[in-house]
Amino acid sequence: MGEDIDIVGGSPKPSWIKISYSGVYNFDNLYRNIISWFKKNNYFFHEKTHIESVKPNFKDYKYDFTGIRQVDEYVSYSINVEIWALRTKEIDAKDDAVKLVKGEIQLRIKGSMTLDYRNSFDKYGKLGKVLRSFYHTYIIRKRIWTKYAGDIFNESNDLINSIKSSLNLITP
Repeated sequence: MGEDIDIVGGSPKPSWIKISYSGVYNFDNLYRNIISWFKKNNYFFHEKTHIESVKPNFKDYKYDFTGIRQVDEYVSYSINVEIWALRTKEIDAKDDAVKLVKGEIQLRIKGSMTLDYRNSFDKYGKLGKVLRSFYHTYIIRKRIWTKYAGDIFNESNDLINSIKSSLNLITP
């Protein structure tokens, strides 16, 4: 099986970057911007979860997105985005075409790479595991940590900045 390496957050355990916001925001714009970012950067986009919970005075939403891009024959990148929109209420906007909500939103973003995503070493059994380890440690180690890790780190941070911009947390 391929080797997954989390890059964003810099921990050997699954690591996530967290963004929290409370106030007025345009959820539809945020949603469209995330999908647009994945498409623009050639990621296959998949919405794994979409749960809506309607309460008497508000709504809660949970979304779970995954974007995957095959970089070459050996490496693929994946970026996961989890969204919890809590206690959201629609509010009147000056422009009827804009749909604003007031509430809390929490996002978690994780960028990772998968080495040997096609499991090309698996057909050799235990020897394949040794060969894969040797290949990663001695042959492509520099490329893994300078090219691939740098690329997924930069792409994940670009998506994070796009999300922050959608929430007006940074100026574009």
